[in-house]
Amino acid sequence: MPNLTNKIRFTVHGLTVDNGFVRADVFAEKLAAFAAAATLEDRRLNGRAKFGLMIKDLKIGSADAWLDPKQLVKAKKVEEPFSGLAKVAVSLQSGAISFAPERVGVLKKLVTASEGAEKTHSHVEIDFGQGDIVRLDSFFRDRAKRAVELAIGDQTEKGRFFEGTSVGQFDGEIRAIDSRGAIVKGKIIQTIDGSELDCVFRRDDLGEVLSDYEQRSWIEGVAIYDGTQALPVRVNVRKVIPLRGNGLLRWAGMLKKTSSDWAGAE
Repeated sequence: MPNLTNKIRFTVHGLTVDNGFVRADVFAEKLAAFAAAATLEDRRLNGRAKFGLMIKDLKIGSADAWLDPKQLVKAKKVEEPFSGLAKVAVSLQSGAISFAPERVGVLKKLVTASEGAEKTHSHVEIDFGQGDIVRLDSFFRDRAKRAVELAIGDQTEKGRFFEGTSVGQFDGEIRAIDSRGAIVKGKIIQTIDGSELDCVFRRDDLGEVLSDYEQRSWIEGVAIYDGTQALPVRVNVRKVIPLRGNGLLRWAGMLKKTSSDWAGAE
């Protein structure tokens, strides 16, 4: 029997202009898109849908639902679809855009689930359990759309810049934008030139840092590039080390090169 012990938490966060509340039609649309994505993954694995999501708890005055995966059709050999769906979503959040063509339907439903972020609602957060948490916002939508393009055979390059992921280090400050939920979204303000980079990090992983917003730090994480600009479109922060003194700027002017520095270098 498949392991269905993990409950799934599905939360739609509202806009500040709406006092944090969420329109009923928006919540219904996003939940329906998520359930449809799970059904498509179910059919891919089992030939036809054999699982469903049962609403276990729906909090009054919020758009926060706890869902219980349940096997609806008895069968000797089945695979539960929710861990596979979680893997796709987590991969997109991590910057992956390469998926098999058979995943196009699931990807399109995830696009629908993330559409309207920052317009009709703030964002959607899905906690699959076992540490798999995703934030469905405009960044996630763009990654899912790009994944659909590649999966259907559109190999058009997005731009002249690098597209992919890379481990990066940044000297700057993290400033909070939206601290609701398990995944916090912020901005890295780089010390060197004041440029801004979108970033996200887990509240549990960086709980101690939350009290040190706007403190100059050495920030390490996975930088995600979409090919349209030189700077990353998002940084998944992994480590933040508060800096004392002038940080990297203490080296300014100390590494000036002369022609003799490169003598004999090839």
